[in-house]
Amino acid sequence: MGDETDISGDWVEVVEEAGKGRLVLLRPDAGVPPSRGGRRHLELADQGRADAFGQGATDRLESVGGGGWAVDDGTLTLTLPGWEGTYDIEAIDDRKLVLRRR
Repeated sequence: MGDETDISGDWVEVVEEAGKGRLVLLRPDAGVPPSRGGRRHLELADQGRADAFGQGATDRLESVGGGGWAVDDGTLTLTLPGWEGTYDIEAIDDRKLVLRRR
């Protein structure tokens, strides 16, 4: 696993690469392919603030809620509508984040 401070920033969920209990997120500039149903976006800001975004009626991203996040010893905790839970950080690099729900 890389430096956990690299986890902050914008992430896009890629369900095609996910599995049972596993989330795969890519940076928006990492060549995320289009999706018919739209994609969930997660913003992990400095100071532990988190925001969730989803595809709106006009295909623009719309806020679907705010909350918080924290990383402790390889575990990410999200208090954010639609994302709430505790996740093991399986892998992280400059373009990809892989989480497993606890």
